[in-house]
Amino acid sequence: MKRGSRTHRHRRYVNRNRAWDTRQNTFALTLKSAVFIVAAAFVGVAWLLARHSADGVYDEIKAEESRKIALIEEVNRETVKWNKLKTPAGIAGALHRHGIAMSAPRRAQYVAVHSVRSSAPFAAASATYAANR
Repeated sequence: MKRGSRTHRHRRYVNRNRAWDTRQNTFALTLKSAVFIVAAAFVGVAWLLARHSADGVYDEIKAEESRKIALIEEVNRETVKWNKLKTPAGIAGALHRHGIAMSAPRRAQYVAVHSVRSSAPFAAASATYAANR
């Protein structure tokens, strides 16, 4: 007779120290709990990576905003300086700093230039020059 058939005379060896309904080889975790733990670990690592990259972007944005504020303040300072320099006193001070002895022209020294449509542009210019002399 074949082994494993119903008519086999010998019973298989069974450990008599344990009950029939207990498994001999079992895992500490069920498959569902193992899948849950692996999925939770994956989600946790993904969240940490996203948080780390978001913190890096946040730091870069913060640095750029502070740089923007500094540049705006510098532009405002330079605008105030330029506006002060454009005044007559500012121009005179700049000329004096550079050692240029110069003053504003007298009224008789002004030259008025007008556009005159003529075939001889030099004639109009010389007539304007003679009139202002």
